[in-house]
Amino acid sequence: MSVHAYITATGAFLPGPPIDNDEMEAVLGLVHGERSRLKARILKANGITSRSAPISPLGNLPGLPFRDPSKIPAGSAGEALFG
Repeated sequence: MSVHAYITATGAFLPGPPIDNDEMEAVLGLVHGERSRLKARILKANGITSRSAPISPLGNLPGLPFRDPSKIPAGSAGEALFG
C-alpha cells in the first residue's frame, strides 16, 4: 500500500526585521573580539544582503519587534495552516 503526501502550503514567521550586512557583526558579535577578515569575500560569494536574527541590535528589550526564537517554528506552521 502506498501513501501519498502533498505540500499544500508553506509559512514564514521571521524573528524580526531584516538586518543588513553592515549591522550584522554588531548584532551577532565579533569573532574572538575582532572583525571578520573574510566577511566581504564570503558575502560577495553567497549574495546575502540582509537576514533576520532573533537578536535586536539594542538587545531583547520589551516592546521591540523581535520574537522569541522558540516560537518561530509554531508561528511558521500557523502561517502555513491559517495564513
